Amino acid sequence: MSKFTLEEMIEKDRTKVAIVQECSPSTLVSLDRVRCTAFVVNIGGGMGGSTYSVYTDEHYEDAGDHFRVNNYITGEIESIYKTHLAYIKDLLIVKHVQDVTAHANYSKWCCNQKLTVTFYKFPLGTKLQVVNGINAPAGLTKVQEFNKIAYNIYTV
Repeated sequence: MSKFTLEEMIEKDRTKVAIVQECSPSTLVSLDRVRCTAFVVNIGGGMGGSTYSVYTDEHYEDAGDHFRVNNYITGEIESIYKTHLAYIKDLLIVKHVQDVTAHANYSKWCCNQKLTVTFYKFPLGTKLQVVNGINAPAGLTKVQEFNKIAYNIYTV
């Protein structure tokens, strides 16, 4: 096991990162890579304080004291006051869409198609590869749970 964190390994260009699918790579619908900015906002304070992250591909200053941001995950427009910001960081956001319809002989007449949409965050410059979980090649670092931002199942 390496002593480096995933972020350190990526920064040192020591690894490729694999998004592992549990079934055939042919179920991949799309894999979008978008350069985003993470606005990390302080919520509360003291020992009970926490943070909230907004991942945006589009933002601008509004009235000088806050940012107007388009949340890439939800599609909503949010307003963030500058005094509440913990930090701003550029990231790579990956949107992984996979067809997980259980019916072996899928036909839109007999069952509903199910898609999973998963968002991941990585440092800029990450090399990504989508692999089958059964026969993944050696030398790849699998995506960790902390890289996952959101996970949804949609029925089409």
